[in-house]
Amino acid sequence: MLIYGMMLSIICLLGLFSLFLPSRQYALRIALASFAALLLTGFMGLRDHVGADWPAYDNIFEIYSRVQLRDVFTTTTIEPCYALLNYLAHCVGGDIHLVNLVCAFLMVLGLIRFAYLIRVDACLLLFLATPYLLYAVGMGYTRQAVAIGIGFAALGYWVRGEHKKCYACMGLAICFHYSAVFLFLLIAMKNGRRALLVLPVALLGAFLLVKILLTSYLSLYIQNTEDLHSNGVWLRLAIVLIGVVTFMVQRKRWKSDPGMFNMLSSASALAVFLVPVAVVASTLADRVCLYLFFVYLAACGRAIHFSSPAARQVAMGILVAATYGCFFLWFTVSPYAASSWIPYRSWLFSQSGY
Repeated sequence: MLIYGMMLSIICLLGLFSLFLPSRQYALRIALASFAALLLTGFMGLRDHVGADWPAYDNIFEIYSRVQLRDVFTTTTIEPCYALLNYLAHCVGGDIHLVNLVCAFLMVLGLIRFAYLIRVDACLLLFLATPYLLYAVGMGYTRQAVAIGIGFAALGYWVRGEHKKCYACMGLAICFHYSAVFLFLLIAMKNGRRALLVLPVALLGAFLLVKILLTSYLSLYIQNTEDLHSNGVWLRLAIVLIGVVTFMVQRKRWKSDPGMFNMLSSASALAVFLVPVAVVASTLADRVCLYLFFVYLAACGRAIHFSSPAARQVAMGILVAATYGCFFLWFTVSPYAASSWIPYRSWLFSQSGY
């Protein structure tokens, strides 16, 4: 756990330094963000036998190390971009660590692009994302983590009116994990009121889509049997709802940015709607909740900018405390953290005992 805390502290210091730089120091901010991205990419991507889904992803790589190019997209039901990445990694002599490294890079790059598009300091956003979105999700659900990072960039492009780039990123995200189709729901709900009309129809449509076209996902996301119940959904919902409350408190200030205001309003309505859904379909709510983390990142990231000069340091202190609180909560409460994340092992220092 210590090494995770040390990495989080390094990103925290980079974020604080970046925040209090004069506005004209744009190049230095880029350098700090690049350094933070490099550290996190290496830390996540070069992990060795770390993460709850490690055996599953290692098995996927073994499957694609034995197939021909013509069979890459038909051997299993794995999403095409992740399948191709595994195949290419094998072709160049790499292993699952290379696949993880590329996935970590894509996720972090997507988050940095999202930060730039919504005008949040990139180092600050990475700091807010590190305890859970990067550690728990990025080092656990490798495919979906890529989809989330690229998907957030897509949402950033959408609110900036760059719709072609948005659709391109969405297409790429879906090709890493099919659940990213949910992103279309977010852009369809143009405001909080429309969300109340769209949500019931969207949930019915999603159920039929999974039932008819993606039957294998039905047991994973819709059924709520005891063995599939997601205990982590309440922590994830709590994090997102903190973002919702922060957004509502500073609602008037967000109106100066209509695109983000409408996006956050819709996502906030959906987050509240997920609370009862989590009771009957926890895994479905859990996975959808991951795509709503941008509410927390955007609302808390801009809270510093929206605060008065006198309250800015207090706001930063609260964010730092909350981020470290999330870190300690997950690593001390989650049985998965204790069994699959601790101790941290890296490919750089691993022995040949596996």
